[in-house]
Amino acid sequence: MFIICFFICFSFVSAKEKFKLSLVTLEVGEGAFTSGLDIELKFEKKTNMFFIRGSYQRIYALRTIDVVPCLTVGMSMGIFKGLPNFGPYVLFKPVKPISFLYWQTWAMGEIEKPSFNINNFFDAVGVFLDMGWLKLSYVSSTFDGKKFSLPGASFEFPINDRFVVFAGADYELIEDRPLFRVGIYYSPSEQKSK
Repeated sequence: MFIICFFICFSFVSAKEKFKLSLVTLEVGEGAFTSGLDIELKFEKKTNMFFIRGSYQRIYALRTIDVVPCLTVGMSMGIFKGLPNFGPYVLFKPVKPISFLYWQTWAMGEIEKPSFNINNFFDAVGVFLDMGWLKLSYVSSTFDGKKFSLPGASFEFPINDRFVVFAGADYELIEDRPLFRVGIYYSPSEQKSK
């Protein structure tokens, strides 16, 4: 029911504000924000962005706006294994290659046991360094009470103006194990935007 309402609301927003699809991402593996096979759609209109990302066990939407050139704020809502969750998203980019992330969500109950009891579900604090084809990151997060500490790197390989393949690895310091992911970006326009 939530997903149906979500797509109805998005269709009205898209029709009114003329959001355009700017990027499609297909990613498989594990990482700070990836688990299994993920598909993401990114829509843009000037300084507004709308993301939909999902897999077999979760789906979430993220709506953001650039408040000033170096600060993006937004709100996310989603469902993970039947558990509704929502919360704020903040991305700060003080200089071009460096960005800082804060993302917090609260859930309505427990996994597979939704209720009206609101509690902390997910939070992430991260720093990212974008050097073009090489991206470095560090994300510290808590998911359903479990802590993660993930330094990582990813490499991008452009195929043409519309397709870029990428591969990434994170290292989960607390559990002492590597995580790997691969994927592809597709941009409907000739200029890739992420």
